[in-house]
Amino acid sequence: MISIIDSGVGGLSVYKEVKKIRPDLRTIYVADNKNFPYGTKFHEEILKAVEEIEQGLRTFCLEKVFVACHTASIALENQSCNHGLITKTTKKMIEDLDGKGSIAILGSISTINSGFYQGFLRQKGFEKVEGFGLQDLIALIEKGVTDKALLSQTLEPLIPFAPKYLLLASTHFPHVESLVLDLFPFAKILNPSKQFALEIASQSTSPSKNDLKEDLFITTKHDPKFLHTLQKNPINNLLKKDVKRV
Repeated sequence: MISIIDSGVGGLSVYKEVKKIRPDLRTIYVADNKNFPYGTKFHEEILKAVEEIEQGLRTFCLEKVFVACHTASIALENQSCNHGLITKTTKKMIEDLDGKGSIAILGSISTINSGFYQGFLRQKGFEKVEGFGLQDLIALIEKGVTDKALLSQTLEPLIPFAPKYLLLASTHFPHVESLVLDLFPFAKILNPSKQFALEIASQSTSPSKNDLKEDLFITTKHDPKFLHTLQKNPINNLLKKDVKRV
């Protein structure tokens, strides 16, 4: 049994892929809606929030905790923890690129301001690297907004850049990947969420006697509207029958 943690619904893009590969893998999904959004917070605040989640998870017999949030993973990069971090997966993906052309990084304000991925991309040889802090898009996805015109407006700053690659450096963005493809049909989408899910599935053992009978979804703040989003959001309909709170 494992846990996947995120600031909100973003990490469900990872969870969904994990369940496609390993439907037998029991998972505790933690949405830290009390501290959402991580993308506007300092690393110290994020580390404190993650520590509180860790303390709450100690009552479960977990194989490993996986951090699906890019912002939180960047904050944890230099900490002594054994968690699986999506940043590690993303760096591997960057290593496989040819280092040519332009690349746009789509992330939270904190992820972009950290310069974390920009540094690795420039080391790889990319000369044209630009980060876009799309906090408004993250907020819309979190609320379950599906209006394409409204979502598209938040992506307009990318149009003049005309990127060859688009790095989805927030697990919220795979939820609108088809929209991104429509707006940038000639760009190659780099989606670390799918690769991270593969790594989670391969690193986790089969169910044990200590596992829960079904997947568990935990929120850090009681919010009926947020739980409704988890249950009713079309992109998360896989979860409708299982969502609960403890």
